[in-house]
Amino acid sequence: MPKRVRDPEKVQLQGQRYYAKDPARRLRSRERAKRWYYEHKAQALAGSKRRREARSNTDYDRDKNLSRLYGLSAAQYDRMFLEQNGRCYICGQEETRTHGGKPSRLAVDHNHETGQVRRLLCCGCNTLLGGARENPMTLEKAAAYLRQFQV
Repeated sequence: MPKRVRDPEKVQLQGQRYYAKDPARRLRSRERAKRWYYEHKAQALAGSKRRREARSNTDYDRDKNLSRLYGLSAAQYDRMFLEQNGRCYICGQEETRTHGGKPSRLAVDHNHETGQVRRLLCCGCNTLLGGARENPMTLEKAAAYLRQFQV
């Protein structure tokens, strides 16, 4: 049987109506939840750890976020990564930032107004563009400034 999808707004309205009938009901509900937690703390913490570990499926998260944020499939990201030889499009370096002892993935650079995906960038170059608010004139002025003080 397919899983029933619940409308979050409808659920919220139901909760509001439920507690509006008896405002003290919410307080009693919270107290009951607190009491259960303290009586079953080890079980509650084990459940939290289990859920946290289940959420840390990085491949699943990556695929979901690539699709949701950029409209990219994992295969499209991997193709871009191979085309760039696993290096940042701007500086040509591999990603140096790490997460959990492993190198982080290159960031998907995109136009924030149109959503158009451009290239893959390392954290430093992606931050550079974001700091300049994607304004080429700002970056040109910064380059001229650096040239002025070059030794």
